[in-house]
Amino acid sequence: MTFDTFITKWNGKGVDYDGWYGYQCMDLYRQYVKEVVVAKQSSPVRGAKDVWNNYNQVAFERISNQPTNFPQKGDIVIWGVGVGQYGHIAICITADSYKLTSFDQNWPVGTLCHKQPHNYTGVLGWLRPKKKELIEPEPAEPQETPPIPEATPEPIPTPEEVPTNGTDTESVVSSDFTSGSWIDAPSGDTTRGMDSSINPFDGTTPTTQPEAYQEVPIGQLPPNTLIDRLVAWLVGLVRGWMK
Repeated sequence: MTFDTFITKWNGKGVDYDGWYGYQCMDLYRQYVKEVVVAKQSSPVRGAKDVWNNYNQVAFERISNQPTNFPQKGDIVIWGVGVGQYGHIAICITADSYKLTSFDQNWPVGTLCHKQPHNYTGVLGWLRPKKKELIEPEPAEPQETPPIPEATPEPIPTPEEVPTNGTDTESVVSSDFTSGSWIDAPSGDTTRGMDSSINPFDGTTPTTQPEAYQEVPIGQLPPNTLIDRLVAWLVGLVRGWMK
């Protein structure tokens, strides 16, 4: 368990580690050693101030309070008789050379676990856990994002050459057109590529064969429309003048 998780778990609650005398500052200290530092408890003491000389030297480094130093997050701060007959003990959250904020119980007297500001009056020093990763684990290294592969453009297809041998059946358009229509013929076909049975204008097949072509004198065209009649009249008039 990290120190932050410990604070979240116990903030606003009471810890009675040994089941004696209610919620004391020593109960919070021992709960912290059990759940966060995960180390052997120091020997029983009469007051919190006595932990200064009865700490677990395997698990902690003892640092005396000096005018220019200050505790780190997770350090166990110990007060002497300058604040009372039994002293006090708490766990540092933040600190600088002038003040600190710690996680306390029974300061002021009777309070449950909470964050409490302090100055350095009466502070003997602090115990620093030798396994700091138990207090605040090192942040995980950021995972490298794999590079996005560049898109490879697909090759632009080129028109395939039409084979000229007589074995391929790929359809090509014949270039011949007379009285028939455009049709598809296999490449290499020697036919003219036309079909006189297909109407060249709408692609339909007539039901009857067209009548044989007969030349009709221009003046004898059937006057089916007004224009035809006018043309016939003009032709007759010209012929009259020529006679």
